[in-house]
Amino acid sequence: MAIFATAGAKFYLGTTLAVDFTTYSSALANFAADTYVEVKPMETIGDFGDTSTDVKFLGIGDSRARHLKGSSDAGVQQLIAGFDATDLGQIAVKAAKASPQDFNAKILFNDAPVARSATVTITIASPGVVTWTGHGLAANAAVVLTTTGALPTGLTASTTYYVKTVIDANTFTLSATAGGSVINTTGTQSGVHTLTTVPSGTIAYYRGKVMAFKRVTGTGPDNVIKLQFDFGINSDIIEVPAAE
Repeated sequence: MAIFATAGAKFYLGTTLAVDFTTYSSALANFAADTYVEVKPMETIGDFGDTSTDVKFLGIGDSRARHLKGSSDAGVQQLIAGFDATDLGQIAVKAAKASPQDFNAKILFNDAPVARSATVTITIASPGVVTWTGHGLAANAAVVLTTTGALPTGLTASTTYYVKTVIDANTFTLSATAGGSVINTTGTQSGVHTLTTVPSGTIAYYRGKVMAFKRVTGTGPDNVIKLQFDFGINSDIIEVPAAE
């Protein structure tokens, strides 16, 4: 597994859409369904992540301190951007600061795999089955089809689709949305079809409150005016690994 720089990472602010943290899947589905706006231009994303409260017990019999894990605290994330009063993301952050509600947020890291392409065949059937020898794809992987001719009815060139079911190492079906219904194909087709993966970087989802919104002007005249906003994280952090 390679390591990556912070360069290229992006911060997005969502809405107050409720998130069900009962399971990883339920939380991920709610976070993914929200609408986000990127805050830019970012300079610092800051630190975030759980730290357990130290619950200390002093045993008199053996004169030994014991440290137990208490409540988890994901901290207050300090983010800094170049101040831009017209940026839609910064406008959203300012509005969130005025609200007592929790807002969803996400960070997208710049660690997406390299896209892969291959010539594929597609059956006209219910469901339509794509053949790509040794595809190595997993369910919900995003892909795009192009063609020199015409795709079967049910599929459109340059549209993002998702792997629905991996039948075996060489074949799979598609859906229009991640986890959606399988696509049936009809009609006729022609030409050579090419399928290309649409990789995504690691995503961290969480929710909390915008605790601060302030300009940072520095000392003296030769400084960029910046925006510092602090995000108090009030939830588990739901991480989605980088994937094709």
